[in-house]
Amino acid sequence: MNIKANEEYFRYLYELQNSGETNMFGAGQYLRDTFGIDRKTATDILTFWMQNYEEIAKELNIDI
Repeated sequence: MNIKANEEYFRYLYELQNSGETNMFGAGQYLRDTFGIDRKTATDILTFWMQNYEEIAKELNIDI
């Protein structure tokens, strides 16, 4: 998955995490509601984000 091409989703996930609004395992629903994407796409994005958390933050210049 291309980090830059999905930057909007990843930035949203870091913001959601910082807000403390939800456990990140439930973030797929937030992605679907916010971006109007299907369940599989949301799951793929969230899974990639979780598995590559530090790498994504580094590439997008996000302090974690």
